[in-house]
Amino acid sequence: MTTTPLGDIREADFQLWRHHPVTALFLQYLRDYREVLRREALDRWEAGALNLVDQQEMRGRVMTCAEMADLPFEAIRSFYEGEKTENEASSA
Repeated sequence: MTTTPLGDIREADFQLWRHHPVTALFLQYLRDYREVLRREALDRWEAGALNLVDQQEMRGRVMTCAEMADLPFEAIRSFYEGEKTENEASSA
């Protein structure tokens, strides 16, 4: 049987982590940084200085910050359970 990085971590543990002051600060940073990127992109767009490559990079960064800041435990669990299922199928 293959173990996952989740180990004995449960959703309650994850929620405790999410509400820890250091984690709360990090998640707020991600949200604030996302807004700074959005403002910068809009400012550059209005100035006519936003090319397609920069636009795509900034969009990716904005979306990544949002995804990380709002990541639910279920997404992590599904990722690792899916990986576990794939590994078990390939070793059979």
